[in-house]
Amino acid sequence: MHKSIFTTLALFACHSLFADYYTEFIKYEAEPEFSRVVISYETIRGERAVDHFSSNSKEYKKDNMFYTRGKTGDSQKIFKQETIDGHSIETHLTIYPPTGRGYGGAVPKCYLQVYFDEKLVVNCPIGYHHHYDLHIRKIIIHAQEMMIEAFTDKADGGVEISFLDSDEMLVLNNRKIVSQQRETTLPYLLEISAPKNVRDVKIIDEGIYPYVEREYELIENGSARRFRVATPFRVFCKELEQLKILVNGEGIKRVKESEGNYRFELLK
Repeated sequence: MHKSIFTTLALFACHSLFADYYTEFIKYEAEPEFSRVVISYETIRGERAVDHFSSNSKEYKKDNMFYTRGKTGDSQKIFKQETIDGHSIETHLTIYPPTGRGYGGAVPKCYLQVYFDEKLVVNCPIGYHHHYDLHIRKIIIHAQEMMIEAFTDKADGGVEISFLDSDEMLVLNNRKIVSQQRETTLPYLLEISAPKNVRDVKIIDEGIYPYVEREYELIENGSARRFRVATPFRVFCKELEQLKILVNGEGIKRVKESEGNYRFELLK
């Protein structure tokens, strides 16, 4: 009897060890023939398959399969752009590989932003989000239908849908991926212009999670960049004094707090 129990436990332990041998990657697929872009979080299991992918991850990266569990500690930023059925689709992926074994340390942190015709329409983690115990397994952008599907383990039926022609966007809210009106999620219209050419401008919207970063190599004399933000936001630029910044059409003033440190307030 004791021998039988021991054998059963040993077999169970071996099976558990085998099942736990896995790795993960994000797969990006542009499918213009189907009028869609698919971003999915994939798992590989089994020693032979895992070792093969891990050893050849740089080659698979060329096929838009991005390793998320590399132990190098180096983050990845991936940018993809497509034009499908007359619509521009920009995809920004940020991957932070695991850094340890503690609370959430063994889990990669992966974030996704998608811009449809220059408007932010997706801003959420992808893969397993440890803090919210949430799996976001797949995002599909349907260009011609102007619709986005998010496949998760928390939405009703496992699918959340966002309609782009109704000015909706997919965001993380209350531990779930939900579709919300853009003006509800991003209530402030930010406009940045300059009286002369200004280079290397970065804006980080810290009022939404994940943070949204926008970088412009050049803001030309007389041109303006307009987009919605949640606030607060930060602006990084060596020629900050040359930038004119409006929020919902109102000017803001720069207040010096210390050397090289400023805050912005709405003009009254």
